[in-house]
Amino acid sequence: MNQLRSSSIPLEEVARRPGPGQAIPGNIQFSPDDKLITFLLSPDGSLDRQLYGFDPETGERQLLLAPAGGGTTEATVSLEEALRRERQRQLETGVTSYIWAPKEARILLPLQDGLYMLDEIGGQPRPLVKGDGNPILDPRFSPDGQWVAYVQAAELYVVPVSGGEPRQLTFGAREAGLTHGLAEFVAQEEMRRSRGYWWAPGSNSLAFVEVDERHIPV
Repeated sequence: MNQLRSSSIPLEEVARRPGPGQAIPGNIQFSPDDKLITFLLSPDGSLDRQLYGFDPETGERQLLLAPAGGGTTEATVSLEEALRRERQRQLETGVTSYIWAPKEARILLPLQDGLYMLDEIGGQPRPLVKGDGNPILDPRFSPDGQWVAYVQAAELYVVPVSGGEPRQLTFGAREAGLTHGLAEFVAQEEMRRSRGYWWAPGSNSLAFVEVDERHIPV
């Protein structure tokens, strides 16, 4: 007759993230030309993720980005980013997100020190916007793929995908204690709305929300 054996499980294993069997690819996307599948994965089974590409025709997997310094970490993330990550239930570090351009094989990469653009698969990402100590939040391509909008220091900006000086679109928020272009806590937590601005289909204008939380006690 078989006897059951008891064994102890270390507390570290119980609380470890990701849990057993959960270190799987995430944020899986097709390239606009359907020739590449991209995803985030940690090669060592931790929460520290890197960007990979998979070619369905050849079956080959390619590392596209492993940021120097580890990318986003819990130690370096800003308060604004930490709150946003908490509302999105995001625990991963390293490369935490990426955005394909609508019509081209071009990838936008929000990293710890700014925005980067990967213009060619297998190439090196180029700096697009520097963080300069202020986190860059919610970057999005315009529908025509020629612009990138983002929120920094409570204001909404756009920058050409080719590079150049960012253009500030909204004013007066940071001095008045407001935010432009960011979804408020209630919208993110209760309404599942993470967006605070929207591109027009023609890429020539943006609609955005203005949030005033000064009446909320701290």
